[in-house]
Amino acid sequence: LFTAFIALQDIERDMGPTLFLPDSHNEQAHQEFRDGMNAEAFLPGRPTALGLLRTGEASLYDSRLLHRGGANRSDQFRVLFYLTFCHVDADAA
Repeated sequence: LFTAFIALQDIERDMGPTLFLPDSHNEQAHQEFRDGMNAEAFLPGRPTALGLLRTGEASLYDSRLLHRGGANRSDQFRVLFYLTFCHVDADAA
């Protein structure tokens, strides 16, 4: 299961781009997140990647990867097109 975010405009830092947590697409990371029950308890000290994109660029990631959108502090809408891909025989769990 993979997801692609495609930027329909430049996504700048003040627009609250998607924050990805590398290597969090596994059950251990998901359990640690559930145990903390919120991002503020889970995020400190973890590596992150920020989805700053130019128009037409895409982020492609494992859909199980923990991620979140940030607060949009700009005067523009944040516009992305997204697609999720799944093999017909894949287990979605």
